[in-house]
Amino acid sequence: MKVDEVNVRAKWEALMAEGVDPEEILTGLAHAIKYWEENLDSEKFIPNPWKWLNNRRWKDRYSTNLKFKKKAPSVEKATNKAVAKPTTATPTPQPASFSEDEKAFLDVYGKKPHTQEDINLFHAAFECAMKELDQDIKLLCAAATIAIDVQTKEEGDTRRMKRASYWLDDCEYRQYLKRARDSVSYLAAKRGIDPKSYWDITIVD
Repeated sequence: MKVDEVNVRAKWEALMAEGVDPEEILTGLAHAIKYWEENLDSEKFIPNPWKWLNNRRWKDRYSTNLKFKKKAPSVEKATNKAVAKPTTATPTPQPASFSEDEKAFLDVYGKKPHTQEDINLFHAAFECAMKELDQDIKLLCAAATIAIDVQTKEEGDTRRMKRASYWLDDCEYRQYLKRARDSVSYLAAKRGIDPKSYWDITIVD
């Protein structure tokens, strides 16, 4: 990973000037490093330091009980595999497993992750986003809808949009949250659904 030390240092100094507690950042970084080591298979999925500071990711709550890495096969299984007779049958790949909330988000955003590393990153980034939004999947989906609308108006299509895992990991949804909250009626009406039943809240015009 290429690190622009000048910009990172400048961002750090700017945060210190704001009065951010350096101990809070370093504590959050320690939790993040432990989380990355336990759950990510490649360094390329670790956020750029400047982005991590700029998005105040030290405030994220990192769960250390998730294990998305593939476990190494036991010696016994490896031995049995080595002596087993070769077969011509091609094993059927197992479909990726997503929670109902993850499926709901991917139905809206699209760009579903396919590789195992991308799926691992998606699980981790989705969990962090949901914790930040107090498990409000409808708000996250609304933000994704607005992002797609904006991209379509600016580019004419969504081909240049980031993959779902990167969009979540880079916290892109944050820039659309205010509009998502302020346009409840519009988003619901666009789907032909009553706003109150769609959001399960009372809409005040």
